[in-house]
Amino acid sequence: MAERVAKSLTYRRIHDELREAILGAEYAPGERFPTERDIAARFGVSRITANKILHGLVAERLLEYRHGVGTFVRNADGTALIAQSASLTEALAAAGHHVTSTVLGVTVSPSTEIPGWAVQDLALRGTSRVTAIHRNHTINHLPAVSEVAYVLSALVPGFTEADGTGSLFGYLTSQRGLTVQRVDCRIRPVTSTKAISKSFKIEHPSALFAVHKVLYLDDTSPMATIQQLWHPDRLELASSLNVFDSQPEGITLRYQP
Repeated sequence: MAERVAKSLTYRRIHDELREAILGAEYAPGERFPTERDIAARFGVSRITANKILHGLVAERLLEYRHGVGTFVRNADGTALIAQSASLTEALAAAGHHVTSTVLGVTVSPSTEIPGWAVQDLALRGTSRVTAIHRNHTINHLPAVSEVAYVLSALVPGFTEADGTGSLFGYLTSQRGLTVQRVDCRIRPVTSTKAISKSFKIEHPSALFAVHKVLYLDDTSPMATIQQLWHPDRLELASSLNVFDSQPEGITLRYQP
């Protein structure tokens, strides 16, 4: 147990140090980044750990892989256009992977009974009603994502568990006729709780990735906020398929540090 905790803390320490180096412009956009071997030697860790750190920084869109060349620092414009990356699971399914969504619960509550971060994301005042949707996703029959979404109830009246078994983004746009104009997204490393470790069938504690998205009807009107905990191997798969960079029509995806 103590050894696993130490490994998780080591991962987070090295990841955070390299992340700050990139954000602090110690590496210029387009510059080649240290290799897996370089990182392992510099920090005295295994190449497996170094590989996971690199994949994490790629998933956070701080680095990019260039096949057969190496890993490079991305241009830090913070903006990209997307088609389906508002729904990463939908994009994975489109790439031929088997994705299933299990609804764990749907509740409708006043804004006073949901987490503060969701209230802030949705810019709620008073006692607006909010629909909370808790789901787990698998990719190729393997545990992949634990998700909670909070949507303005006025936009999804009568939402049921059956409505949540497919793409939430698809439900909002196709079945409800809503137009998503903007998605703000942030990806950051976190440490798993015991419950998530058990759900993902991984050691506890382990390094995971939190993907936090806010969907907007227009540039200033939030409609939904989604927080996902991704199994690192499944997020690596999503990154390798470039589902974060699908070319869109009409949606602006803004990545935040």
